[in-house]
Amino acid sequence: MDFVDKMGVFVKKYMSLMVLIAAIIAYFKQEVFLWVVPNMNTMLGFIMFGMGMTLKKDDFTLILKRPKDVIFGTLAQYIIMPLGAFLVVKAFNLPGELAVGLILLGSCPGGVTSNVMSFIAKGDVALSVTFTSISTLLAPIVTPAFILLFAGQWVQINALGMFISITKVVIVPIILGGICHRFFSRFTEKAIRVLPSISGLAMVLLVGGIVSANADKLTYSVIIVAFAVIVHNILGYIGGYITASKIGFDEEKRRVLSIETGMKNATLATTLAMAHFAPQAAIAPAIAGIWHAFSVSVLANYWGNKDIDDNEIGISNQIIE
Repeated sequence: MDFVDKMGVFVKKYMSLMVLIAAIIAYFKQEVFLWVVPNMNTMLGFIMFGMGMTLKKDDFTLILKRPKDVIFGTLAQYIIMPLGAFLVVKAFNLPGELAVGLILLGSCPGGVTSNVMSFIAKGDVALSVTFTSISTLLAPIVTPAFILLFAGQWVQINALGMFISITKVVIVPIILGGICHRFFSRFTEKAIRVLPSISGLAMVLLVGGIVSANADKLTYSVIIVAFAVIVHNILGYIGGYITASKIGFDEEKRRVLSIETGMKNATLATTLAMAHFAPQAAIAPAIAGIWHAFSVSVLANYWGNKDIDDNEIGISNQIIE
């Protein structure tokens, strides 16, 4: 298994670069990744299945042990990003489907690699896993609700259809992964070592597929959308960190909430956009798939090389107490 471990380290270290390379290739040579497009739901479902296999009872008992952390953190994620997307759309005056794409992105749960990034950033990994799990399980209800609230003025929303899509692509695979972990623990213990590498490579392929499917639509308007995605992402990082500070989180938790808030599941957003809206709605999530992977890698590595001051933890714990 040494090769597997080395492969995992390689994928984790160079994932943002691989995503960028895949996006460039897909833009100029669409045929290389076009085969991914009809298989996107299957690949995303596989990633969610892998996530389900890693879930443990402790990931949910944390709600009882640290209810303030989980409840306030989850609320922050699902308020800052949908509202932030709406404000950015208004500020950039994005039209119709382009606006819907960004709002859809902001309304989706946290990114599936956020737990790894929280580990690199020296954050509270247990809290990160719980945040990702809870926000993902809430997605079938919360995501369509925010789309109705913020994007209903531009397009007609099929909330029920979106609920069914998220349930099929996200919730069912997670449940199946959890069942597999429960009844085939020996197999899952071995598989979990391989999953980060496979999931990381699947994410690279998905980004390639997303870009190849939208390459002919990436005109000059993509520049404006790209700026909107970047601003939205940075607002999430800053908003998550400031909110965590105001709540009284220590530095480890602040880093986690910042990453969990700013980094969204762009692959899910793209899949939903292509299934329920016009192709232009997938542009913002497609750009986010590239940008989020890059920006979170930079942020996580910055924090990973920055020591946490014990005084910060002490002060924050006093506030909580």
